[in-house]
Amino acid sequence: MKFYKTELDSLTSVRSVAQNILEDFSVPKIDVMVNNAGIMACPYEKTKDGLEMQFGVNHISHFLLTNLLMPKILAAGPGARVVNISSYGNIMSDIRYEDPGFHNGEVYNPWLAYGQSKAANILMAVSLNGKLGKKGVRAYALNPGSQYSYAPELLVFGS
Repeated sequence: MKFYKTELDSLTSVRSVAQNILEDFSVPKIDVMVNNAGIMACPYEKTKDGLEMQFGVNHISHFLLTNLLMPKILAAGPGARVVNISSYGNIMSDIRYEDPGFHNGEVYNPWLAYGQSKAANILMAVSLNGKLGKKGVRAYALNPGSQYSYAPELLVFGS
């Protein structure tokens, strides 16, 4: 196992680490990729690339890294896996396709932003399964659980 450092709030950093991994011949394939980094319910902020921070860090960086590393994932052949750590928080929001940046923070709700990023993790896994399932590559969106998992009616969020 090898560890590579990157800054998930910078797509330049993500591209750089992906290139380092692709050029590292001691890593000929990636059997399991776990996208696990994330932030939750933070104040409005933008990534270095101008994305809403939670969507950028929790989803876009993982999406980009996974896609850039796809040659090594596919090299692992059938049985390779991509695991996105999502959250029960996905129930708080769908994807704001018309404006994932919350009108530049003017209508920002940190919980809706978090839910959006975690819903995107799930949709990424669904899409990867559709595109790579015939090659034997599987993708998963893992919900590590919540103290509220048994009673969603307890989740009350203001607008």
